[in-house]
Amino acid sequence: MMSRFVLSTIKLGKRFFYNTPIHRLKVTTTIYRKLFQLAYKPGEIVNVRYEGSDFQVPSNDITILPSMLTDNYEKLELAVLREILKPGMTFVDVGANIGIHTVTAAKAVGDAGCVFGFEPEPNNFRMLTENTRRNACTNVVLENAAVGSRPGGAPSRGGSVTGRMRTRHRQEPTASGKGVGLVSQERPLFRKAGHGHDVAGDGDQERGRGNPTL
Repeated sequence: MMSRFVLSTIKLGKRFFYNTPIHRLKVTTTIYRKLFQLAYKPGEIVNVRYEGSDFQVPSNDITILPSMLTDNYEKLELAVLREILKPGMTFVDVGANIGIHTVTAAKAVGDAGCVFGFEPEPNNFRMLTENTRRNACTNVVLENAAVGSRPGGAPSRGGSVTGRMRTRHRQEPTASGKGVGLVSQERPLFRKAGHGHDVAGDGDQERGRGNPTL
């Protein structure tokens, strides 16, 4: 009962205040977090059925989880992804997080296709691994690494990442046993998380340039 009330309140608040000055206030984030924690305690793992797939989502994520529970997490982007991807295609998810786009892509490209998921944050990567497993995504290759324009390390920016994290040069093959690298005989379709450039192609995902293979 409490969770239903909390989610209804959050959904109503988003309808009126999303992308407004009120939405951007720090006090709004504080109230939002406290309200959500009335329904879900920090540190819980919540099982969510979303867009035909099953996911485990950490309750500490007050962005993705409430949106999934209120059935409005990136529905348009996921629909476009399913429309673009065809059986046999290669998809690269850079910043795969807990695997929502990875799983969606894996189902879209089918057994003849391949999905590469890169996620540097260890806790997210464990959840990504579990979510691909529970959705029987056998056509997925996962890497606990970042992707950059050259080999080497990168300073961590996530709260749970310490030290320096490995990076993968985007033109190096990374899928031993699959026979497909980041650059295959067909140009792969890239998704880069964040900064408003979620889908980019032709190997230029860092700069948000290039045309996706449609």
